[in-house]
Amino acid sequence: MLNYNKKLFPAGFLIPCFLFLATGGAMLLFFSNEDLFNFLTIKATHPRMLFHFFYWIDFLGNGYFFLAVLVILFLFNRKFFRAGLLSWAFTTILVNILKYFIFPMMERPSRIFPEHPSLNLLSNMNIFSENSFPSGHSASAFAVFFLLSVLFRNRWISILSFALAFLAAYARVYLFQHFPADILAGAVIGVGSSWVGVYLYRHRFID
Repeated sequence: MLNYNKKLFPAGFLIPCFLFLATGGAMLLFFSNEDLFNFLTIKATHPRMLFHFFYWIDFLGNGYFFLAVLVILFLFNRKFFRAGLLSWAFTTILVNILKYFIFPMMERPSRIFPEHPSLNLLSNMNIFSENSFPSGHSASAFAVFFLLSVLFRNRWISILSFALAFLAAYARVYLFQHFPADILAGAVIGVGSSWVGVYLYRHRFID
């Protein structure tokens, strides 16, 4: 059963999210974005199964997954659907403004490392080369899973939600689609946009 968490601060999600952002930000202070990317994408000893795992995990950040969640919310509780719709709208608008108007020339790993051996292992995927910042998949994943952690008043769901959002974001680096800074920015955008959406919903439809 869905519950509305009026506190808007699910600790099971936000505490590990803060640690993730703080750790990632600190690492970028000491290592370049490219060096950190190379460290996170060392695949020489990784089993093939990991590629398949992250390939499917990547779909959790796909916009269609967010829309599927919105459909489920619409069917079960239209008030919660409105909160989700606001979250989706804010996330989508902000990501697209940053990606295509403010940072349109940001190159992706495939452009920076065209001879990287990992590209041979990902030959069956569509690897993009431009519009790297921020990561839209990461923003979408963190937005939808933060939304679910707020709507379900359950600590374990909040922890699981963060874990899935984190894996979806890391998949973007592992699959050679984004740099670490891209997914960190996406996480901030996703959580921030979703929080604003739920906050506005609360004051418009609850209070």
